Amino acid sequence: MMQPIALTFVGRILTGAFLTLLLSPVLYSLLNTRREKKYDDPESLTNQLLEYDMRKLRHLDDQL
Repeated sequence: MMQPIALTFVGRILTGAFLTLLLSPVLYSLLNTRREKKYDDPESLTNQLLEYDMRKLRHLDDQL
């Protein structure tokens, strides 16, 4: 029969392994998919501002 402290220790190791190796990647991929859709939209304000800044930087480089 296992001692209670050993059982707690093994349980925490298994729980940590499950959270780290299975749950974290699944949650990341679900949340990242939503973010990728948002940033892939060429009409989003973030992408429009980024494009504006890049054009402005190119214009400044051309002046030098």
